Amino acid sequence: MTRSLFKRAIPVALVLALSACGFHLRSALVRDAVTLAVQVNGKLRGTIDVPVSISKEDAERLALAEPNVAKFMEGLTVRKVIVVPGKIVNIVAG
Repeated sequence: MTRSLFKRAIPVALVLALSACGFHLRSALVRDAVTLAVQVNGKLRGTIDVPVSISKEDAERLALAEPNVAKFMEGLTVRKVIVVPGKIVNIVAG
């Protein structure tokens, strides 16, 4: 019943236009880059913008090179680096 009312109420051209528009919007939702939070000993010390497809090693390297992170790492040695892709880089130092 609803389908037949829908077909009568909306011209075919409009239905096609709306469905075509949906395909374009889906492609606009794809992310090229993401912002990762960088923590040192559990405290937020900076953020880095990286491509979505970045490797864990590259994310770690960029996080350690971030100026504010480097400031808080002075005199400390890195014990462990935990990278959660697309979310966070956590540096444990002591």
